[in-house]
Amino acid sequence: MATVKRRTFCGCMDLRRGVLLLLGLNLVVNLVVFILYLLASLGVARSADGAPSTNGSFNDSVAAAGGNSKLTVKAIVFVLTVIFGVSFLWSVFGFVAAKKRWPRAFKIFTAITALFLIAHIVLGVSSGSVRWTSLIWGILQLYFIYEFWQYSKTMAVEATERGGYVGA
Repeated sequence: MATVKRRTFCGCMDLRRGVLLLLGLNLVVNLVVFILYLLASLGVARSADGAPSTNGSFNDSVAAAGGNSKLTVKAIVFVLTVIFGVSFLWSVFGFVAAKKRWPRAFKIFTAITALFLIAHIVLGVSSGSVRWTSLIWGILQLYFIYEFWQYSKTMAVEATERGGYVGA
């Protein structure tokens, strides 16, 4: 029987605790951003109907970016709201998979998250919009994904030892 090697997250805490802490923070941030975009979406919808707008600077910035119609502003805010809503739900999935110790689900979460990060980096580099800060953030995220992967392997070994997991 293989024994589980005790690993730490960032060298300072238990791997499971660190992964759950990071996923919990990610969950909170995604929820806050989703709520803010939802409120912005409601504000844009009200301003497009003729009611006073409390987010004129948002409308002005969208108009300056080439979206001069109210329909364009509504569409952009709606799409961003959906994206951040899906991101929040994805965070919930990852957190629950880690908390409930579902190795296969957490591996899928980690792999897809890694693919999205790689795509984000490639698109950023190809468009020329990468700054040194985004490179540092990307490297940090790759480290976190590495830790997630290590945790998924740890979960798989633990589940195998208990006789409840077979597979990759």
